[in-house]
Amino acid sequence: MKLEIAGDAAIVGVDVGENYLDLASLTPDRDQLRYARVALDQIRGADCIGSLADVLADCVPQLRAGAIAIVDSPRCPIDTDGSQSHFAPRENPPAGRAIDSRLRAIVHRLNENPARARKTQLWLFPTPPTRYFTECVRHPDCKPHLRSMGEQMFRQPQSSAQIPARLSGGALFTRFMIAGFAVHQALARIGVDVCEGYPYLGFRLWMSRDDQLPAKKKTSNAFAAALEARRRILHRITLPAKFKMVPPATYDQADAAILATTVAAASRDGAIFQIRDRAEGRFVVAFDRLDAAYLGSTST
Repeated sequence: MKLEIAGDAAIVGVDVGENYLDLASLTPDRDQLRYARVALDQIRGADCIGSLADVLADCVPQLRAGAIAIVDSPRCPIDTDGSQSHFAPRENPPAGRAIDSRLRAIVHRLNENPARARKTQLWLFPTPPTRYFTECVRHPDCKPHLRSMGEQMFRQPQSSAQIPARLSGGALFTRFMIAGFAVHQALARIGVDVCEGYPYLGFRLWMSRDDQLPAKKKTSNAFAAALEARRRILHRITLPAKFKMVPPATYDQADAAILATTVAAASRDGAIFQIRDRAEGRFVVAFDRLDAAYLGSTST
């Protein structure tokens, strides 16, 4: 299903981390891309979702009714219905998200295009169930702001006595999704149209034949090369659309920027496909004119 965006709607990309949100916003007149950062450790209180909504609205004035935000995190755990303010258990929850299955099918169909020299790779980390996140919230090392968000969303009693949980190694990688769930709910309170997106896929779809997309690394030389590669792709997207964009200084800014700029560019000369699931929410993928034409010609 294609998504149409009003020409005067603000577009905001949101990169979610455990400690910060990085946002890239395009004004309704589409003439400038601006960055902002929200420190999540300032989000506390009995209604931390409301507090987060207030902070987001103050930090990024474009986030108001009529705007669209693309968040790089799922809306809810795999076994819950995220359409409610408090997550409700799903009956017979699936082993994998419907959104992920449909996204894989779209990318597979796109890769069947013989005219597409570069195939798009897709890696999706499974969204854990509620139990994983509640154990994260109870874990002694859980950040206080993530604990507050989790206690509100999962209706856990606030307590200074935390229950130890055996979480180690890569299992903690997805803990940032607690903040992502909260962002989805906070933006919905403001009246923003909230969707999920995937920055890596955005870069892969909009890179040229000659582009490379080095993996994100922290060493200085590798960091500079990987960030510069992302800047080149963003510059190519924004130049024909005449967006004024300060090059991103970090990976997080680049990820937020690719979510916003590709949706804006596709709304002018391409197509935005949306995957909808009542419990899981909406996922959007922005395609340029050539990919959109191929997918449109092969859809059934």
